[in-house]
Amino acid sequence: KVKSLDESRAEFRRLVGTLGTYPALLAWYLVDEAPRQFHRTIIDAKRYLDTIDPDHPAYVVTDKPADVGALLPAFDVIGVDPYPIGNFWRAEDFSICAGWVDQARAGSYGMRPMWTNPQAFDWEWFRKDMSKTADTRMPSRGELANMCWQSIAAGANGLGMYSYSALMNNLKGAELNRAWRNVCSVGWEIKALEDVLLDDALPLPEGMSGDVAVRGWRHGDRSWYLIVNRHNRAVKGVLPIAATGRVLKQAGEGVSLSEGGTLAYDFAPLGYAFVSVK
Repeated sequence: KVKSLDESRAEFRRLVGTLGTYPALLAWYLVDEAPRQFHRTIIDAKRYLDTIDPDHPAYVVTDKPADVGALLPAFDVIGVDPYPIGNFWRAEDFSICAGWVDQARAGSYGMRPMWTNPQAFDWEWFRKDMSKTADTRMPSRGELANMCWQSIAAGANGLGMYSYSALMNNLKGAELNRAWRNVCSVGWEIKALEDVLLDDALPLPEGMSGDVAVRGWRHGDRSWYLIVNRHNRAVKGVLPIAATGRVLKQAGEGVSLSEGGTLAYDFAPLGYAFVSVK
C-alpha cells in the first residue's frame, strides 16, 4: 500500500514508465466515486500526473454528479455511473441515466468530454444482502439500450458499460451467452450510427418534455433526432420539432410525424427512437 505522498508519486512514475507508451492506453483512470473530502488529494494527483505524462487524459468517475464542479481541476474527462436496476435506494429510477449526465455537463460547463458507465451487472454480485430488499438482476437488452441511449441523448460522447469482468466472473453458460449477446447487440446498434453521433450538433427548440431525453445532429442532407423515454412507464407527446417529408427510423420505434408537422412520440416503457427527417 502507498503510505505517503513520495510513495504515491513514485508509483505514478512507475506506472507511467511501464504503460505510458503502450499503444492501447487511452487514459489514466484516476479515481472512482471519491468522497468530497478527498478532492484536494485528487486534484494534486492530477497536477502531478500532468507533469510526467501530459499526453494522456485523466478520467474520473463519480456517483455524486453535484460534485463535478468542485472536481473540475482533477479531470480531463468525466464519467458518471448511475446504476438504477436493483439499487434499492434509487428505486429503479431510470431517469437518473440522463439526469446525472445533465448534472455533470452543467458542472463542467459543457466543456469536458463525458464517458458514462451504464449498468451491465447484477447488484447482488457485489452486495449479497441486496436480494432481500431489491429486485436485483442483470439488465435486459431493452434496459441496457435505454440506459445507453439516455446517456447519449443527455450529452455523453463515450460509453463504457460496467463491467466485462463482472459478467465473466459471475455468469456461466447460457446466462453468460445471453448477457454478452445483449451487451454486444446494444454496442453494435450504437456503432452503426457513429457517423451521425460524431457530426455537428443540431440546436433544439425550447419546450422539450422532461419525460424524454432528446438530442439532435445534422448529417448529410437530413436532421437526425434521438428521443428516449426516461421512465419505466409508457409516455406520449409531441415535440416542438418541425418535420416535413418522411420520418426514417434508424433504431428503436415509437416516433412519427404528427398532423401538425412536428415529431410525435408514443413510447412503451423504456422506449427510444433514432430518426432522420428532411
